Amino acid sequence: MNRRIGALSLVALAGLAAPVMAQDSVDKYAAGLPGDALDPWTTGVPNQAAAYVVDLTPMYTSCGTRFGIAPLIKTSKTNPAFFGSLFSASSISSTLQNGAGLHSPVYRAWNVPGEGINPTHNNPASIINPNIFAGDGASQFGVGMAEFSTDAGGTNSNNILGAIVNYDPARPGRLYVTKYVAANNQTNVGTGDTAQVGYGSVDSSGNIFFRADGFGATGAPALTANNIFRVRMQNRNPGISNQISNVGGADAAATNWLVVNDAAFNHNPPQNLPADITAGGRYIGANFNTQYEWEIPGFPMGTTTVHRPGTTDHRGSAAFTPRVLWGGTVGTSAVLSVAGATNSISVFGVNPDGSVNPANTRTLTLPANPTDVCPAYTFDNDATSFFENYRSQVGFRGGVSQVTVTRDAQGRGMAAAMIASTANAVNPWNAIIAARFNPGDSSQPQWRLVAWNDTPNSTGKPIRGDYGADGIAFTGDVGEFDGVCDALDGPIGRIASMPELQIGLAGPSISSPAFDSAGNVWFLATVALNKADANGIPFIDFDSALIRAIYDEANMCWHLELALELGDTFTGKNSQTKWQVQFMEVADSNSVASGTFWSANVLPSRWNNTNFGNLPNSASQNLGGLVLSAKIVYDADNDADFSDPTSSSGDPTSKDEAYNVMLYIGNIDKRCESDFNGDGFVNGDDYDAFASAFDIADGAADVNHDGFVNGDDYDYFASFFDQGC
Repeated sequence: MNRRIGALSLVALAGLAAPVMAQDSVDKYAAGLPGDALDPWTTGVPNQAAAYVVDLTPMYTSCGTRFGIAPLIKTSKTNPAFFGSLFSASSISSTLQNGAGLHSPVYRAWNVPGEGINPTHNNPASIINPNIFAGDGASQFGVGMAEFSTDAGGTNSNNILGAIVNYDPARPGRLYVTKYVAANNQTNVGTGDTAQVGYGSVDSSGNIFFRADGFGATGAPALTANNIFRVRMQNRNPGISNQISNVGGADAAATNWLVVNDAAFNHNPPQNLPADITAGGRYIGANFNTQYEWEIPGFPMGTTTVHRPGTTDHRGSAAFTPRVLWGGTVGTSAVLSVAGATNSISVFGVNPDGSVNPANTRTLTLPANPTDVCPAYTFDNDATSFFENYRSQVGFRGGVSQVTVTRDAQGRGMAAAMIASTANAVNPWNAIIAARFNPGDSSQPQWRLVAWNDTPNSTGKPIRGDYGADGIAFTGDVGEFDGVCDALDGPIGRIASMPELQIGLAGPSISSPAFDSAGNVWFLATVALNKADANGIPFIDFDSALIRAIYDEANMCWHLELALELGDTFTGKNSQTKWQVQFMEVADSNSVASGTFWSANVLPSRWNNTNFGNLPNSASQNLGGLVLSAKIVYDADNDADFSDPTSSSGDPTSKDEAYNVMLYIGNIDKRCESDFNGDGFVNGDDYDAFASAFDIADGAADVNHDGFVNGDDYDYFASFFDQGC
């Protein structure tokens, strides 16, 4: 689990702990437990709502593409024996709003260990009123997640957390986060729960959607059947703890009860049609009665089966992207479907009211023996493949969705999901497969494997990196860190099978996928990576990792690179403390884990919705942003061991701090420095915005990235401006 480095400049950045985080803070007492996470029940600020700054730190893929990374949200402190709750499903909004303005008037900001937002375990942070230098104001997206734990009184605590996040396009490395406890299922420790919740989705206006039931509830009045709720975080009253019960949400003004105790059948964790597409934001989704359903204000749900032509049923939750495949629609949805078996993806256009036109539908059925061409491989020669990742707790706890759908640069539709060699929730022999099709006719789609493992033969698709001929970093061989992944570089590893990790889990080995704006595919998987020890002796490191598959449009194939692995270590820009990624999950004991990666974990537009012209598919600006759940450990005592004192394998006397968090990864680079306000054009507005930032010595004006704002930056910007983009 050595720290991977994937850019030319990294040799100069020895130590390579990269800065990071939001709610990036450590306890001022630096004593291990209890840590500085907030409880979800205390009313008021900051427990129910908190506004703070997140400064992203650079991170690099194995082929050298630079992104920024930051944990946006810590899970809540619900039990004194742990630093925070466990994470479940998470997501980011499917749209980004430009010119939205900052959600909060002021934010807390800090860059000193021990400062933060916890009133008793952090020293007070500074209050800032941010300066926005983009001509059209700030940009905005939403994030959300579920958490769970057993509190000190034995109650199954279950909460929905979310945030409305802004950034100034002139300063892409800084996020302004307003975090909320959107909903919870009890009022305090041991009071008994009145609901159990499963996370669904969020939109860029801060509307967060989830399902809930009364399974095993010990409090009163508990929910009695299947329910869908929407909480409008922008209307949350922090003076109220929004307990979900059989009378609805305690913060009634911010909570809509959309499906009320439906005892007839279950409703999958909900998707949404965002408020910036349809007024107010609407629930859309799939139910266990074979139907697609959509919210009709003031009336019961609209339902239909026309979304899945030629099938008998569907499986899992519905996906949504604002990328349009059919005229007259406002976006595209997709769901796994059943044509004799779970062997199809049904894709359909969504009308402005959330309904489906039967003419705007396609069902794509798996071919026999699907193949890859980079490199050549045929999956599952001896059996029929099936789509998976929808079984067990997923239909109740989330995430959303098993399917990802997009439109490529040529206007063709693309859909992808995870398959297994047999219909089995714990089958470790998996692949991600994608279909490319013309939405305007019924011609046969092209199918291609994106990523795969071969469990019977202990192999898998190669992963690329700029590590030279031996595929191992820092050995100094030919091609290492020459700035390009090419024929001089050997594979740095491969997709592996879950049993190879030897952690007691059978599978699956690959999460569900998500497309970005260029058709690249992001996912979590188990991997086998080439490493060398301190003596230069090679070994194989089995990990879970975040993978980016770069789309090769001409050949319809995908090349894999490593984005994030266990053991990657960064230094928090706000906490000024190193932290390490120690857990990203793919599977649980009997199925895919709800806390893994899903199609809604990626915002599918380009960064800031900006038209940068023709970008290579590998460019960081093709990612609108992504979130994923992870466990990180702060080296609070600075002894470099990153030991979680609450872990069975950790040192109980360690002063380090372990938190379950929502990580954010996104672009931190403008297309060029002369486009200061990030609107895609170079004109006088950029000079005015730069001058405004320079006059107040704001960090956005540090265009030469030396950590200071001075005359050198003015000279640099003038030079950039003269050159254009």
